[in-house]
Amino acid sequence: MLLLGCIALAGCAMHADDRLESIVASGVIVAGGVPEPGRLTPAGFPPSGFDVDLVDAFAKQLGVTVRWHRFDDIQALLRAVAEGQLDLGLGVPLGTATDLGRVVQSPRYASVEPVVAYRRGNTRPRRFADLPPGRWLQPVDAPLLSPPRATGAKTEPGRAGSGALPALDVQAALAEVHAGRYAAAVTTRSQLNAMRIMFPALAVAFPVPQAATKDVGLAVALPRDAGQRFYSRLFVYLRDARINGRIERLRRRHSERLASMNQAALQIFARHSRERLPRFVSMFRAAARSTGLHWSELAALGYQESQWEPNAVSPTGVTGLMMLTRATARELGVTNRLDPAESIMAGSRYLARLYSGFADDVPSSERLWFAAAAYNLGRAHVRAALRAVSPPGTWNRVRRQLLEDGNASLARRQQAVTYVRRTRMYKDALQFASRRDSLRSRIRHD
Repeated sequence: MLLLGCIALAGCAMHADDRLESIVASGVIVAGGVPEPGRLTPAGFPPSGFDVDLVDAFAKQLGVTVRWHRFDDIQALLRAVAEGQLDLGLGVPLGTATDLGRVVQSPRYASVEPVVAYRRGNTRPRRFADLPPGRWLQPVDAPLLSPPRATGAKTEPGRAGSGALPALDVQAALAEVHAGRYAAAVTTRSQLNAMRIMFPALAVAFPVPQAATKDVGLAVALPRDAGQRFYSRLFVYLRDARINGRIERLRRRHSERLASMNQAALQIFARHSRERLPRFVSMFRAAARSTGLHWSELAALGYQESQWEPNAVSPTGVTGLMMLTRATARELGVTNRLDPAESIMAGSRYLARLYSGFADDVPSSERLWFAAAAYNLGRAHVRAALRAVSPPGTWNRVRRQLLEDGNASLARRQQAVTYVRRTRMYKDALQFASRRDSLRSRIRHD
């Protein structure tokens, strides 16, 4: 079915120059997306997420590298595809490119489950009839609702029940619901799980009945004149990725991490980010310049260690914001473990050393999690787990091995796995904090 769609779409562009040749000749494929937790990190951070992994594997087949561009919303992304600035636009809901004659969409590569989101603490609606007229949002890039017979209210993409905020996308709509200005918004379960990093008070009000939605799912947007060979190569890759389970493995890897996030912990983290973190940001940035790691990665580990409390002391004697042992502090030249600047710099240097120690057998995209586990559990224990798995290299495999076997006690191994999971959660939250603030600012000025 996918291949038939490929041939049908490619047929409209057979007259055009083939983009595939220029991509291979340049050695670069240009991809774009709208940042979303679990799918694509915001601008200013190394690209990572489901869409990044999906495109990386396609680029590897072509023998090229990927250059990523991030966009504020789906419409800006589609304009860039239509104008030929991008070879691929990722994470595009089915049907959203139909009004742009210079853009075509691949068949669905990811399924979604439409839901209605609301803010915890408010009255929970159980069906569309419970939603107050004019107080709920149908964003432009959310699953499209069928006519009022199914939903109980007339809606247009981007408008509330009685018409408001006509240009809102899902992320901006969820920001409005979180702020209490609207009662609910249509989204998908995966988007809502992801966006809780930015808006932890949101929850599912009710799933959207199947009869109330049109065809839903995510597709890749391509320039209409990209050429038949490029279309065919991409669509066959997506077909094979579904058949061989690559897409499902990527979905599971990224969605399970988001679904397991502790909402109460995120709310406490948000408060500490406002009240404690500003004092230490310049110190984390200085350590980042010294080590080559990103400041958000260092700050996330620091929060997991001490919740950014410079006078923290554990029962075992580790002390300070980065919770250094006496031996490690002495080795790194620390004179006062309670000095946050000294602690942050030394802990960051130690983490960077652990990170470099996995360079030969762990890909760079996974290396931080091995280093964080070694920071908590000890390098030897993580190395032993890495040697026990085949093929090596992914944190998910080593994580399972740590839970099954090891020289350290099961409680310590479980603690290390939890430590890495929470560090990843805090890193994501830090990276998307600027995205959340920009959404709020955009809404205020629209």
